[in-house]
This record gives sequence, C-alpha cells and structure tokens, in this order.
Amino acid sequence: MAGNPSVLLWWNLLFWGIMLLTVIRKYKIIDEECKRKDGTANYDWKKQKT
Repeated sequence: MAGNPSVLLWWNLLFWGIMLLTVIRKYKIIDEECKRKDGTANYDWKKQKT
C-alpha cells in the first residue's frame, strides 16, 4: 500500500494542505490582533509567553 505512488501523493498533498491551513490561520489571527490593538507589543508578548 505504501509503495503505491498515488497513495503517497495523496498523503503528501493532505500533509501540505494541513500545514498551509494552519500557517494561514495563525497569521490571520495575528493580523486581526494587530488590527485590534497595537499589534507589535501584543505579538512580542505572545512570543515571549510561548
């Protein structure tokens, strides 16, 4: 099953699709927070917390 190239391609596409979605969602959330407040201070504080 793993040797089937179409299956591998599907998993690859699925993986990259999920990665892209999570990255886009993360940046959208940061962007909305920047619009709401002074974004840079908020973003730096968030970075330090994690």
